Amino acid sequence: MGKWFLVALIATVLMAQAQWVLLPEPDFSTRAICWTIPQAKNTVLWPVRIVNSELVGLDLDTTRDETLTRQGIVEEARTEASKLLSKATISYERDGRNIIKYAVITSEDPRTSACVFAPDFRKKFHETIGPDPVVLIPNRFTVYVFPRSMAPLTELSEQAFIDYRSSAFPVSREIFQVTKDGIVAIGKVK
Repeated sequence: MGKWFLVALIATVLMAQAQWVLLPEPDFSTRAICWTIPQAKNTVLWPVRIVNSELVGLDLDTTRDETLTRQGIVEEARTEASKLLSKATISYERDGRNIIKYAVITSEDPRTSACVFAPDFRKKFHETIGPDPVVLIPNRFTVYVFPRSMAPLTELSEQAFIDYRSSAFPVSREIFQVTKDGIVAIGKVK
């Protein structure tokens, strides 16, 4: 009994240390539990943690934990999203007059796309992109950020589509408005 108790205790500690994130995913992915995104037709949220270097999603067994609530997952995910945003690389695409057209967030972390849920996301891009950032999330590792007043440029739409099609982990071709509470789908690139 001692050995199995120790294994169970270690597993419980590791699971408690793993932080939840809300990972945007294509709706065709087969996940046990996914949450909807307002107005989205092709994208859902997959609540996940990294356990033993692998993404582990919310499942029916986990939901039986009485201490686990949707609100608790969302709060934890928003905190973790801020950490992901702070670790990611942000680059800016400029036009001929050196004016920023859009930003690109990239990272090797497979949870990078969850950074759009960071409470400080809008503030981070307020000075460079404007007060109402809009995002394209072509894959888990890339997020394009641009002003709401500007429809995705042809150049950006084409690159996002290439990023979507060429990825082993595509996310979406939908366009999302970033709000203080999360994201809302507002359109789609072709």
